[in-house]
Amino acid sequence: MFEKLPSAHVLFIAKTNDASGEMSAVTVAEFVEMTAACTPPTQVLMLPVMNSNIFSLAQLFKLLQYKNPILLCSQEQVNDAEEIIENTQLDTLQGKPMLGFFTSATTGKSRAVFHDFTLFMKRYQRTAHPIRSLCFYKPDHIAFIDVLLSTMATGGTMVLQDHFNPEQAILDIQKHKVTHLFASPSFLALFCLHLNDDIALPSLQQIVYGSELMPEYVIDKLKKQLPQVKLKDVYATTQGLRRKKILDASDEEYFKFGEEGIDFKIENDELYLHAPESLLYIIKENKVFEAHEWIATGDLVERNANGYYKLIGRSSELINTGGEKLSPRLMETALRSLPQIKDIKIYAEKSLILGELVCADVVKSDGYTNDEVKQYIRNYAREKLRPMEVPVKINFVEEIKLTPRMKR
Repeated sequence: MFEKLPSAHVLFIAKTNDASGEMSAVTVAEFVEMTAACTPPTQVLMLPVMNSNIFSLAQLFKLLQYKNPILLCSQEQVNDAEEIIENTQLDTLQGKPMLGFFTSATTGKSRAVFHDFTLFMKRYQRTAHPIRSLCFYKPDHIAFIDVLLSTMATGGTMVLQDHFNPEQAILDIQKHKVTHLFASPSFLALFCLHLNDDIALPSLQQIVYGSELMPEYVIDKLKKQLPQVKLKDVYATTQGLRRKKILDASDEEYFKFGEEGIDFKIENDELYLHAPESLLYIIKENKVFEAHEWIATGDLVERNANGYYKLIGRSSELINTGGEKLSPRLMETALRSLPQIKDIKIYAEKSLILGELVCADVVKSDGYTNDEVKQYIRNYAREKLRPMEVPVKINFVEEIKLTPRMKR
């Protein structure tokens, strides 16, 4: 079921409830054996993943028969997990088979959410068409678990990787005859840079993306270089899980999730989802909260005449300049059409006078000087954007760095 690339391996750190309470590096099998010998734990078990691969979750899920809440986290989140375990009253969570994940609140402060494992697993029904998947989400991310379980449900094969290199991804697809690629738009933007007419990926049938807005230029490049591949945009959150989109037949950029007011609602241009049955608890600021009926996604939308919605950005990303709320994504989309720009990221810097200023990190195209590109950007922005949207500060970088979640 799983194919390991030569350098792939698996390590976990587990915090046990023994007297020492020390962190220890263990394999999956050792962790299962160690946990089976424990009495019902007095705390949530913490499983930070040491590298980018999980070799099999089947053994991991055996832990849930002991009614242990499991919290998956990356190596970078060990301190956050430690803080939760040490400073949060977790009695409410004990005796329940739950799977927990970290998510980032709009403030950037991590919080954890827990799903009932039995209800979570009901979403994955066996299908008759095996797939061969390659996933570029970190294994502590709910998207990775979703891809893993979806692949298992098809009776298919998941190709594991211990890199986030788009060039190597192309080689992996060719070598392992991958049929389905799962990745964030930010990773696919890098992936596109390595596609050309000499690269053939005949096995690839579908690219599935989500977790952030997909730039139009990336879609255009994928369609041009991989015309046989179907592109599928999914909407999912750690709290709300993956939702089925109903597309507007007249413009597929616009969608909805079932019936408005029952499955979703819009307040102050922000999308709210009805909480899934599996979502039980949210931990934030070291306090345990029962899940509410509605989940604020932080995603901003606009409505068309047919009653469908399009994502336009995140509320936490808006730049407040002189009282004007500006969307970095819309500015990036406009400026990426310039041939002098390979990539661009718009962000805010604090200003004593205006509150925040619009700034840009730019990867320029070959053959242009920095001064030339600055002039092209400012001239084009003055023509196409509002005055407040013209970048005040432009920095030139070799690449736009991605976050640990493979986002910009």
